[in-house]
Amino acid sequence: MEKRIQVEVLSRFSEGKISGVSETDSGLILTIAMFEYFTYPNAILKCDLINCREFILELENGVCINDLQEFQKYEIEMQNAEIKNSKLVLSCLIDEKWSSIHIETENIKVYDELNNEVSPFDFYIITGASNGIDFYIREKTKKRTSSSYTGESVKFDEDVFGELQKREQYWARYEQKGPSKPVDLLIGLDEYGDKMFYEQEIKQLINICDGLLNTYTTDTLYDQKIRYFAEELKKLCETAVLSHKWIEAIGD
Repeated sequence: MEKRIQVEVLSRFSEGKISGVSETDSGLILTIAMFEYFTYPNAILKCDLINCREFILELENGVCINDLQEFQKYEIEMQNAEIKNSKLVLSCLIDEKWSSIHIETENIKVYDELNNEVSPFDFYIITGASNGIDFYIREKTKKRTSSSYTGESVKFDEDVFGELQKREQYWARYEQKGPSKPVDLLIGLDEYGDKMFYEQEIKQLINICDGLLNTYTTDTLYDQKIRYFAEELKKLCETAVLSHKWIEAIGD
């Protein structure tokens, strides 16, 4: 498994609490309590670190712990993961103090309480996107009020947004003043601004979604995430067209 996918998986345990860690023949298994955020069968998840070669807890004071019995004395709340110096580093909180877990593993698999494997994409769907651009259906009125929106919305996950900009070479084309692409209507949005899409542009968004669905067809995690977003946005746009409404994109 690519390291960036490992980062993605571990980061989705954010604010989960490690309630146990045990050795297996092929690595380590972390038991992670998520019941504050999810219900059965995803309230307690198992994270299997396959062929794990390094698992070290580094406390705020610089003390490093690699003994599993010592490790389990601490109540650890997971936060975000990142890659530092080619190593996977998981930030965490112990008694409201920052610490980190350094991990070197070949693969990561997640299992629910029924011992069913949860794929990285299914885990993404379960946990949802926290940051990004929200697309809403709204009434045809310039004035924005709470009653302007129908309640239906789609989140353009910031990671998917960034991935599409990279793959479509958006910034490279922008800096070189190269030719624009139809997809730029979507990936050229301001992450922190707002934009209204009227009838013609909504139809363009539908065509863009069709293009994404036909382009990103592999079973890799990011292709699956792109297709999922494209399918959801296309449905939202089709609903807006049929109900003679507009679409508004609102950034974080």
